Amino acid sequence: MKINYRPEIDGLRAIAVIAVILYHAQINFFENIFFSGGFIGVDIFFVISGYLITSLIIKELFQTNKFSFTYFYERRFRRLIPVLFFVMLASLPLGWSLLLPTSFVEFAKSIISSIAFGSNFFFYFSEIQYAAEDSFLKPFLHTWSLSVEEQFYIIFPILFMLLFKYFRKNIFYIIIIFIIISFLFANATSLSNQSLSFYILPTRGWELLSGSLLAYLEYTKGKDTSKRIIKDLLTITGLVLIILSFLYFTDDTLHPSYFTIVPILGVCIIIWFADNSTLVGKILSTKIFVGLGLISYSLYLWHYPSFAFARIAENFETLESKILIIFLTIILSIFSFFLIEKPCRNKSFSFKKIFYSFFMGMILIAIYCNWVINKDGFIEREKFLKSFNVKFDNYILDPRYYLKNHHFHFETNYIPSNFQKSENNLKTKVLIVGNSFGADFFKILHLNKNLYKNYDFDLISPKIRSLKMIKHNPYQVRCLKNLIEKNNFDCEGENFTENILDQFNKSDVILLSTYWEDQDLSRLKEIILLIKQKNKKVIVVNQGILLETTTKYNFNPLDYFVYLNNRLPNKKDLLNIEKEVYQKLDFNKKRLSKNYKLKEISNKANINYLDLKQLQCDKSSNSCKLMTPEGYKIYWDQGHNTYEGADYLGKRMKEINWLKIN
Repeated sequence: MKINYRPEIDGLRAIAVIAVILYHAQINFFENIFFSGGFIGVDIFFVISGYLITSLIIKELFQTNKFSFTYFYERRFRRLIPVLFFVMLASLPLGWSLLLPTSFVEFAKSIISSIAFGSNFFFYFSEIQYAAEDSFLKPFLHTWSLSVEEQFYIIFPILFMLLFKYFRKNIFYIIIIFIIISFLFANATSLSNQSLSFYILPTRGWELLSGSLLAYLEYTKGKDTSKRIIKDLLTITGLVLIILSFLYFTDDTLHPSYFTIVPILGVCIIIWFADNSTLVGKILSTKIFVGLGLISYSLYLWHYPSFAFARIAENFETLESKILIIFLTIILSIFSFFLIEKPCRNKSFSFKKIFYSFFMGMILIAIYCNWVINKDGFIEREKFLKSFNVKFDNYILDPRYYLKNHHFHFETNYIPSNFQKSENNLKTKVLIVGNSFGADFFKILHLNKNLYKNYDFDLISPKIRSLKMIKHNPYQVRCLKNLIEKNNFDCEGENFTENILDQFNKSDVILLSTYWEDQDLSRLKEIILLIKQKNKKVIVVNQGILLETTTKYNFNPLDYFVYLNNRLPNKKDLLNIEKEVYQKLDFNKKRLSKNYKLKEISNKANINYLDLKQLQCDKSSNSCKLMTPEGYKIYWDQGHNTYEGADYLGKRMKEINWLKIN
């Protein structure tokens, strides 16, 4: 069932994909990111998709009083799967050549989740913050939006069929209600958990349904017939709203939220009023915009892995290199459109052949990716291991290899005492609560427990069960409320009651050490008050140093020096690196803002506040220590301690009398 072709819609697609590409390229313009709100391009795609999909469904239903799911999903398969398959296929050799084993495993998991239309959930539960620095190194992060659309394609036709059959007269009002509910949910979720709000269909549904509403109105009420001057003014306004969103929205803008109304309104205005008689319609219908719009799907699929792999290979740093990669992406997209996309849409091509060919191809890719996962990313790859060619007594370059051999393992190194050994003595029982950074802090204390004979330390963190059994780490500060008020640790979809309540009740002091997220900060005041009501003291440990990692293999500054120079740094080299790390700490606005808020809350609550910078860094030399005197690394990644690093920090903690437990 065909709908009337509207070239201005393709032009709108072009604007959306241009914005997304420029945003992901992170091009600086007068010391600011050009098109800092370019991520809104995805929201434009959502509205367009809702409009076109609903137009197809409505036309078929109203004209034939029935709907062919087979034909509908055949079109979706022809449209979505073949190009996605080729992008995945082309990406696998690059992943093998450029990604570290752990990154290769994550890459394989992201591909499997994309095949299963669930990459939005994968990236959310992997705690990947969209637009975070490391997110630009995830080749298939952009498929989250495809998964949202695919989930919509599965649910919406069924829902609309039911509405058409039982509530035909009220379809308009029901869609309005769904839009309002989804919009309110998006606002509320963005405030409490912005990452969740960003990735899931229920918070994005109002954008897709906005397009659906336009399609329904267009078919039942007819296309707008306003005077040309009115349509010109409105469509220009709509385009301005979109462009302003591109230019003025930033990564810090609450999204999706009431702010998102601005670009969504602009898109809806253009879809409703633009045609070949309006100025905006004519501009969007020009050959360049229509051409880019036609290949927009291929452009969207190719650009992100192209950028990610270029960044990993360190070929995406200069403006010239970025322009070159964008140009190559366009060439790839043109080829895939004419050689794959367009032929597969042609009805002369047998759908059965297309389906079985690409379906089996996707299955084979999924099998291979599962093999990668089971083999731990093929850590034994000769090319990978030989490429480093660095052999030192105490220094191992590859952080993942180092982790495997020197990272502290709770399963083998620590048996939870649950304070049992100190139950009948006068030791102060300190319970540490947090995520992996909390576990690191416990590691420091546990390795040096002989220096703190008056204290007994225990932990609420991923030690309770093997990390492999936990899809999402629930051991967060924000989860304490449930433990205190409800006597359980039901939080973020996981329910762990094993020993935790007993640990909490036996403790004298609760020490909060974590990677402080907005959800933790928003609940901190309340949680401190609840702990105090239980007659327990509270200590807050702030956000520690987070080392900048190079795009090449995720090396921290020390690893990167060794990699480039094939030697350990001398004293002068090491001091320069450590001084640079120290200087960059004060330029990390997000870290400083969180630590300031933590200190403010702690002071008002009259509790101890511990600044990790004082422990990890030396103010007299303006440096942050990265290596022990014996030549061991202190950190194996951005901020997690090695075994030797934890031991070193524990001894330094005692030397400077840093840990104050009153």
